[in-house]
Amino acid sequence: MTQRGRRRLATPAYNITAPMKEPVMACYFGSWAVYRPGLGKFDVEDIDPFLCTHALYAFAGLQASTGTIVSLDPYNDLYDNYGKGGYIRFTSLKKINPDLKTLLSIGGWNEGSIKYSMMVSSATSRATFITSCVKFLLKYGFDGLDLDWEYPTMRGGKPEDKVNFVLLLQEMKASFNQHNLLLTSAVSAGKATIDLAYNVTALASHLDYVFLMAYDFHGTWEKYAHHHSPLYAYKEDKGATKTLNVNFAVRYWIQMGLPPSHLVMGIGLYGRCFTLAKAEDHDVYAPAPQPGLPGPYTRSPGMLGYNEVCEKQLTEKWSVVRDKNMVAPYAYCGRQWCGYDDVKSVTVKTKYIKSLGLAGAMVWSIETDDFHGTCQAAQGEEGDVREDEGDEGSEEEDTTEDKKTFPLITTIREILRDGRPIPRPTPPPATISTPTTTNTTTTTSTTTSTTTPPPGPPPPPSTICHREGLNRDPAGDCTIFYICHQVGQRWLAWLFHCPPGTRFVEEMQACDFPDGHSACPLLPPVTDPTTPLPFQHPLPLIPQLIFPLQLPHNPSLPSTIIASHASLSPPHRPVLSPTQPLKKVGEGDGGGSVGGGLVGGRVGLSYPGNTEKVGRLSDALHGGETMEKAYWNMTSCLRLFDDGGRRIFEEEAGMNTTEGWEEERRGEKNSENALHFSANALVLRLSRLLQGHENREKGERVTEKREGVKRKYRGEE
Repeated sequence: MTQRGRRRLATPAYNITAPMKEPVMACYFGSWAVYRPGLGKFDVEDIDPFLCTHALYAFAGLQASTGTIVSLDPYNDLYDNYGKGGYIRFTSLKKINPDLKTLLSIGGWNEGSIKYSMMVSSATSRATFITSCVKFLLKYGFDGLDLDWEYPTMRGGKPEDKVNFVLLLQEMKASFNQHNLLLTSAVSAGKATIDLAYNVTALASHLDYVFLMAYDFHGTWEKYAHHHSPLYAYKEDKGATKTLNVNFAVRYWIQMGLPPSHLVMGIGLYGRCFTLAKAEDHDVYAPAPQPGLPGPYTRSPGMLGYNEVCEKQLTEKWSVVRDKNMVAPYAYCGRQWCGYDDVKSVTVKTKYIKSLGLAGAMVWSIETDDFHGTCQAAQGEEGDVREDEGDEGSEEEDTTEDKKTFPLITTIREILRDGRPIPRPTPPPATISTPTTTNTTTTTSTTTSTTTPPPGPPPPPSTICHREGLNRDPAGDCTIFYICHQVGQRWLAWLFHCPPGTRFVEEMQACDFPDGHSACPLLPPVTDPTTPLPFQHPLPLIPQLIFPLQLPHNPSLPSTIIASHASLSPPHRPVLSPTQPLKKVGEGDGGGSVGGGLVGGRVGLSYPGNTEKVGRLSDALHGGETMEKAYWNMTSCLRLFDDGGRRIFEEEAGMNTTEGWEEERRGEKNSENALHFSANALVLRLSRLLQGHENREKGERVTEKREGVKRKYRGEE
């Protein structure tokens, strides 16, 4: 690998005859954003390939049983088994911008630390992991790997992790150099974690870049309001809290031995939000016993993407406060309080990066910027603005004009480039050509994939599919919709049904209740006495919960319809929870086919005896308000099946239920993508197995009845 030059602490002047090295603009892409509803949905094709110098696909995972790198969401990441092929589509962005570097990020908070601690503990397991990473990266066309282990020695790790992590980096770098692969790592900004987890000097020797996560200094784990990414300490910070700011973290890493030329400073494109105890007490350190309300896209309590923050400021009366020490603003409206970064604050932070001669900036994450450009009025200050007193000169006047799309990242990149515009080709390049894939799946569920680039352009729109993603029914039935995906020169289409009483609204990309003016044929609403409240919001579409069934090809359609699915369960449908005791089968909650969940619906699958069990298993998967609750629901429902059902599933699916599944997923049970995919596959396979098992039972009962008639006729009874 070419050795990267080091930037000087003083930023060199631009010389047209000797262009300076391009500063790093690293952008993480949270691949699960494709499952967000409405205007929050963000997929690979929404990425501007020229906006960032380095694009990072988050996240891959570590398979504990094998010690190898794996996809956490095979349906979204891979082309195998009619998947969406996110990895290859992501690395294909380099066909548009050959200068773009694409990296795969492994780990993240939900992956935990225990598996990684075990992996680095021996030379053999490290070698296995490194070999798997090299093969994985080369197979999917990535330029490198980003290690996001959170964190060595912590969260179940061992003290030896600090030394073993360095050994992993040393061995991995030696292997990566043979293939010209980049190696980076996302690291903590907390002093206590830095001291325990990292040998800073050694990290600098083996990593191309260190991505400093200079955010999440404060959050809802505390019971008071505070900004999660202040540039400098707040005036009332005391003791160790004075270290919880960007400036301290950056300078501490440099002090501990990391050259500025290796340090890429992170900026969060989101806010940490709180629900205040009292609306009138809204200063920093105000009591805040609960997380803030979730946003319409990210749907996570205590967190709002910048796009959600600025949209709220367009429609609600928020007061914005800008402290001159923290630099980044916070806003409040009633009891809601949120600290975030905007165009003004990222301007100051980027100038700070340049003043220290750092390698560049990193953002988490690209899909929470205002990528639609709908928030021009809220990119600075909005509502009733109050400027707090602070140290003079800590914030410079912002002269950056508002950008149409990606305003935060565009601002950062242009300041890093000393005001020079982001380089783009003229004329525009051709669109990405999506590779075709040949899939072969054996009865043991092993899959091989052969990928070749297609010779021609993408397929033209069909009668079903007019674009990638959600499409309305061409016949005008608003109770159904299709999810379309391009594979080579053909379209694959999945048929879905909206919940009864709702219709698919293409503009919203969601099923919603009619406004009274729709001419669409609607099914009558279902009266459910256990439903406590009417729907408050459009029903979210969560495609990662859908594992497609392959049906025979329909030659009358130019699109291949893979499956017909039932409606998605309403978010407030009663499910099993820790506060609701497990009922015996047949006791309340109604029965019915599996049509209320993943499989069935108008396909008409029904499983006598196990009907309610499978339905409740499916409903539990859909109904988990949090990943922890969904996981609890799933494992609790699995216990409803008798020993025979569990034995059938174990023998025929090659997979244990309950204890076995819990053990397999223990290290990643809180990982949204891993949980959804695994649980969904489990429900589907269990449903198929139960169908076959009970069909055999039915056949045996019929045979026994016939034999009884024969015996009676022969006078044997």
